[in-house]
Amino acid sequence: MSDLIQSYITQCINIGILTEEKIRKYKLKPGSLAVILKVFALYNKVPFEFSTHELDINYSNYDLYLTKQGYEWLVTEFKKFTLSYLRATFSHIFLRLNDLNKLEQYNGLNNFKGISGTNYKAGTKTAAILIRKQGVRTHELYFHTLAEARKEVINLTRFYPVENFTLYMVNKNIKQKVPLILESNRRGVPINLPHLKGKLWFP
Repeated sequence: MSDLIQSYITQCINIGILTEEKIRKYKLKPGSLAVILKVFALYNKVPFEFSTHELDINYSNYDLYLTKQGYEWLVTEFKKFTLSYLRATFSHIFLRLNDLNKLEQYNGLNNFKGISGTNYKAGTKTAAILIRKQGVRTHELYFHTLAEARKEVINLTRFYPVENFTLYMVNKNIKQKVPLILESNRRGVPINLPHLKGKLWFP
């Protein structure tokens, strides 16, 4: 999937829809970028699907902006769809749009214009995947940050063996295995939770 995303991004840059140059105040959010690529795929009649549950995993590490021409093209394409289609296919963007005739005044398009977005704090942009094995089955949990994933490790190891878990950080769609829990917390005080004490291992 990451190869397909990168391929479509490259094509959109080459034809002037997207740019890596910081031409706007805010870069495209993961959900906005996914929408652009989906519309691009529909325009070219090629396959592309995305899951709103995996937006931060697959799209958060791109610093991209919609060009002026790209925005005009995108709005033109949006107007070809019905309101019900927009709300069903891009619900995270158009859920509050009630009148297609007011599309260009709709605040939900502000991130495409680069006038609203996310201000990231240091250390919060690295997404994470926590994998739990249960017999032959594998469960994957997605998190916005490593800190959130490690908090969930603390919770889940009350019910499942810590050996069943593997944690990965995701950067530019590359997974890298990391320790389940940092070696110490609270500025050097060792973890002292009864269900974890002496059980943690650090690959």
